[in-house]
Amino acid sequence: MQKYCPKVSIIILNWNGLKDTIECLDSLKKIVYPNYEVIVVDNASTGDDAGVLEKKYAGYIQIIRSKENLGFCGGNNIGMAKAIEDGSDYVLLLNNDTVVEQDFLDKLVEVGEMNGKNVIIGSVIADYYTKKTTFTNAKMDRKLNVGVRTDFLNSDLIYWDTDATHGAAEMFKVKFVQQYNLFLDEKLFLYCDEMDVCQRAKKNGLNVVMAGKSKIYHKEGASVGGSLNPLSVYYTIRNRILLSRILLSPKNRLFFWILFISARAIRLIEWIFKKERLLIKVFFIAFLDGIRGKRGKNNYIQTLIKQQNNE
Repeated sequence: MQKYCPKVSIIILNWNGLKDTIECLDSLKKIVYPNYEVIVVDNASTGDDAGVLEKKYAGYIQIIRSKENLGFCGGNNIGMAKAIEDGSDYVLLLNNDTVVEQDFLDKLVEVGEMNGKNVIIGSVIADYYTKKTTFTNAKMDRKLNVGVRTDFLNSDLIYWDTDATHGAAEMFKVKFVQQYNLFLDEKLFLYCDEMDVCQRAKKNGLNVVMAGKSKIYHKEGASVGGSLNPLSVYYTIRNRILLSRILLSPKNRLFFWILFISARAIRLIEWIFKKERLLIKVFFIAFLDGIRGKRGKNNYIQTLIKQQNNE
């Protein structure tokens, strides 16, 4: 009797990242898992990324062209909806700035099938350049940092619990996505989405776990130009403030503000010393938008970045 092999839809979001996406797809073509499809969602790239990918990987990928940039959350949600339509058992959100090990998907599915409540399953993350393991699990702290932890670096466990997976590679059981509405929150647009969706799953009694034998290699921050790109600064600060109201108790919310402001004040002083005018401006906009409860895409930040690039 042939062993049952669940179908996995792999979602790759591309936004002006053609070179990285090609490298990611080339690594995927070498995986050994037999039952999967690849859906590339082009998030309104300025060039003809979608056309190039469609021609280069004809017969291997499906292309979905978004008419506007819907952010990480909205773009991936399009792919998740397509996975549901295609009747997949699992949907894997995989960053385009990653490369994968040949058996990474086998190990993810293995963990998913081991326990019916293992609903969100993450890969161990290693740095693309150094190959050093950088993420094995997360413990959400009072600043709403999920942190970079390698507590289980030498573990022989097949899987273990985590407060959140890493957004570079996280797999969902499709039937639970539908039942508990585990789509990404599009109001966040970019960043902190994995923290939010994982906590929503856990509140419903579902397991969020890391697959200890599944590993990918990630170019951290490549899709937005690095961790200190104004986009990452804005959405990380604003979204943590927004989520503090949802995920933290009143007591922990007080600690959040004490710790969060202290940490950000240090970074702000550093930017003032280095005369990073754009980052300073973005910091205050993010801070105020978080307090005001502003959600979704902030087009003004993109305008500021364009203005600086044209100077």
